[in-house]
Amino acid sequence: MKRIPLYIWCILPAGVMASCGAAEYATRIEVLHPAKNPVPYAGKTLAIFNALHVTHEEEDGTVTYATDSVMANLLAEGAKEALEESPLFDDYDIPLFNLTLFCHDSCPELHDTAYMASLSEQSQASLLLIIDHAATGLQKRAGTQGNDLHITYSAAYRFYDAEQHLYVATRLLHDSLTYSNRLLGDLSDEGIQELWRDIIRDTGRQALESTVPQWTTNYRRYYVPSFAESPWISAANYAYQGRWAEAMKIWGELASAATGKKAAYAAFNMATGAEMTGEYELALEWLDLVGKNIPPGKTDNYRKQIRQRMADREKLNEQLGY
Repeated sequence: MKRIPLYIWCILPAGVMASCGAAEYATRIEVLHPAKNPVPYAGKTLAIFNALHVTHEEEDGTVTYATDSVMANLLAEGAKEALEESPLFDDYDIPLFNLTLFCHDSCPELHDTAYMASLSEQSQASLLLIIDHAATGLQKRAGTQGNDLHITYSAAYRFYDAEQHLYVATRLLHDSLTYSNRLLGDLSDEGIQELWRDIIRDTGRQALESTVPQWTTNYRRYYVPSFAESPWISAANYAYQGRWAEAMKIWGELASAATGKKAAYAAFNMATGAEMTGEYELALEWLDLVGKNIPPGKTDNYRKQIRQRMADREKLNEQLGY
């Protein structure tokens, strides 16, 4: 765990500087949040299919696509990145496939259980993500304030459960974006294409991030009083090493023996240690013992964070299949 010292200093008479109150440290914690728009991934293997619609086939075999195949693959790459960062697929390489479909607005094949079963068998996946009707436009224009890059895109993400033989979720993508910057005029066609690729890949990523639990980096506090005795220093060193049980043993003894602000600091530290070891109810109990010796705003905010993690726990268990 990374420890970040946040020192507060007071200016005393004659310009002398000394530490005021306590040294406050921030330690990093990775928090898993439930999906905002969950898809039933738990217990499933996943494969991504790009549905490339053919609108015309020449006698020489040349075909014309209604689907932007480059866009579809970029969307798939972004989706794959977002999904594989989730604990649901962090040790699983999601395969990508292209489908050539000779149909226009709707494809009977994508609603035929035998055909979808063949895709499941081909990919060895029980949940199929079909990226359908991918289309995009790109236009570079000269504007009054500079140069404009206008991008439009649309696509459909459809999740087919091969065990239940039905679509279980659909997400529609469509937007129109305009970027204005004088420097756009200096970009080559290759540079414009690269910018477009980055935007579309990021769009695919964002579209799937909300469907899976995601990790975020947060920070938690613990305190060491000014001119602290050696037990405080030992506990802080244990916390720095991520040895929270050993740190809590010392903080618990200090909380019982100390009074006033020192007791409050020890109680707050115990709450931090309890959260780090997954004991959320215990963390709330220790926060109740802090009192007003630590600014109430910090304690109240931390209490809200703990309660949110408790509320998220049931959702996470369901989404992760526990």
